[in-house]
Amino acid sequence: MASLSDEIFDVIGELILMKEESKEDEEHVRGLEKTLIEYLDENKIILDSQHFEAIRHLNIDRLIESQLKIIDNCIEENNKLIEAMKVCPGEDCPCSCHSLTNKKTNN
Repeated sequence: MASLSDEIFDVIGELILMKEESKEDEEHVRGLEKTLIEYLDENKIILDSQHFEAIRHLNIDRLIESQLKIIDNCIEENNKLIEAMKVCPGEDCPCSCHSLTNKKTNN
């Protein structure tokens, strides 16, 4: 899972300010929302609770749905890995499930 860059914090901050202070530039706000959602989706980023709470009050249903989708995909990937490891005889097995586990724990 990727980490948040400073650039995305800028987008989140600008989105919050635009949404709260100005109803005039709705197209710009929609663009910021789209940019944020695309960035989070492409990088499979799940916002931590502090950032999620900061933007939750903005009522961006698409963002909430996007975050749920990313979380569901992570859960599904982990479940597949668990199932693969259940049938795998051990680390000397030619399958890659143990190397996937090592990669996940090293990140």
